[in-house]
Amino acid sequence: MAPEVVNRRGHTVAADWWSLGVLMYEMLTGDLPFHGSNRRETMSMILRAKLTMPQSLSVEAQQLLRALFKRNPANRLGCSNDDVKQIKSHPFFDTINWEKLYQREVQPPFKPLCTPSNQTRCFDSEFTKKHHM
Repeated sequence: MAPEVVNRRGHTVAADWWSLGVLMYEMLTGDLPFHGSNRRETMSMILRAKLTMPQSLSVEAQQLLRALFKRNPANRLGCSNDDVKQIKSHPFFDTINWEKLYQREVQPPFKPLCTPSNQTRCFDSEFTKKHHM
């Protein structure tokens, strides 16, 4: 949740770029960037806490995340007239050929083997044991 959403002062597409930062942070680290013991504490952290960056992340990843986590939406990466072009041209994405990606010409680096016995192994049993409606 972007700071401007927490503050309930209205928001723009800038909040989506913050959310991209949250998603990327979680995918790269396995943790949330701001996580309190309850909702109120988490919201307070979003508004005030210093962003900690694991040193295991590449310099480019750290730079991208810091740019997406600017608390002032006007200063956030992706919030200028060039919006998504700014993000796509960030050094973190240097190895991405966006045109080939759009054309579905990029081979995935890993393709999981799905068999009936492992299709749900990455999901919590809370969700896999429910009966279908």
